[in-house]
Amino acid sequence: MKKTLLIIFILFAALSLTTSSCSKEETKTPIITPTDVRDQAVGTYTYALQVNTLNSDGSITAVGSKSTGAFTVEKGTITGTIVIIEAGDVVATGSKITSANNGFAFDVDTQVQDSISLTGFDYFLLGGAVKYSGAYDSVSNKLSFAYKYTNTNSGEVAVLTWECTKIK
Repeated sequence: MKKTLLIIFILFAALSLTTSSCSKEETKTPIITPTDVRDQAVGTYTYALQVNTLNSDGSITAVGSKSTGAFTVEKGTITGTIVIIEAGDVVATGSKITSANNGFAFDVDTQVQDSISLTGFDYFLLGGAVKYSGAYDSVSNKLSFAYKYTNTNSGEVAVLTWECTKIK
């Protein structure tokens, strides 16, 4: 009898231990990673490129007709940058990305080749004080940016403005 009670006690203890260790798991709160503001601009765009003269007061005036085409926007390999690529060539790199209500603003990095210099042109005003050479509007899916073109040999100066619409 003692042997039977001991076996029953051992079976009961084993069953209790098994039951208690199989209790319902607690639900874990998912970790939310911050959204990368650049993600919203990644995609394919059509563009209209306008050449403008730079007036003495800093304003610009359109010259001739617009050129059109398409390019892609990708997140840059450097944190906080975007890269604009047309036919495999980098057209522009945007850096110093700053979040805004409906997208972000950025500065276009300078490019120099031989006697040609392309520098970001202050095209947007964010918060009434800070000037940027590019912006992405997530509501309209439009990307716009501007370069100041300078030919150091001829002294020619122009402003190139890109108005772009995301198509996918």
